[in-house]
Amino acid sequence: MVFASTAQLTMKRTGLGIHAGVNTTNIWYLDDNVVEISPDHDPMPGYQVGIRYNIKLGPIGFCPELNFTSITTGMESTIDGETASNTTTFNYVSAPLLLKLYMGGFNIQLGGQLSTLIGGSNEATIGQTSQTYDLKDDIFYDTVDGTEYWMFQELDLAAVVGFGIDTKMGIYGSCRAIMSLVPTNNILYQNALNNTLGIPDLDADAINAMNKWMSVQFSLGYKF
Repeated sequence: MVFASTAQLTMKRTGLGIHAGVNTTNIWYLDDNVVEISPDHDPMPGYQVGIRYNIKLGPIGFCPELNFTSITTGMESTIDGETASNTTTFNYVSAPLLLKLYMGGFNIQLGGQLSTLIGGSNEATIGQTSQTYDLKDDIFYDTVDGTEYWMFQELDLAAVVGFGIDTKMGIYGSCRAIMSLVPTNNILYQNALNNTLGIPDLDADAINAMNKWMSVQFSLGYKF
């Protein structure tokens, strides 16, 4: 009876689920090996929707997901006495792979996330004048020595840590911090530009000092 009850509880938290939620994102970088949050950027809201398949084996769980994630970062400045802002939205297809440590229904989540940038938008505003661009527009592409580059990094790798709850009713939720390990700007493009000027490729310190995104996500879902 005990074994049957344990198996039933495990199965209640194992299976396919769908979820949606909101996020807020800012920019981070390394300065002399110290993590710095960009003072020039403002946290801005975004959202994510997706599916998962949760597997619970006793106190251990494994949860792959496939999500559409939209994150936004922005900054403001003053140009000739007028307020200027620049807001960029990045749309990713993200695949987190999570290890979950259970304490009843509550769990701690650790893992990584691989994402592909599929598009987004950029809005530049000065005073009352605003212009919006698609990240796939020609202005975000450049040709260097015969090779065309997208100015943004297409593949992103991030570390994930968080906590969540999986109820026996099928409802689940999570709160995660996701820290990108890859700059938002295309490293190969930066190196190509440098090489045309006789400058060596970016070293590790220069890459670490480039802007990367950091996001906090809240999601709520249901397991079928």
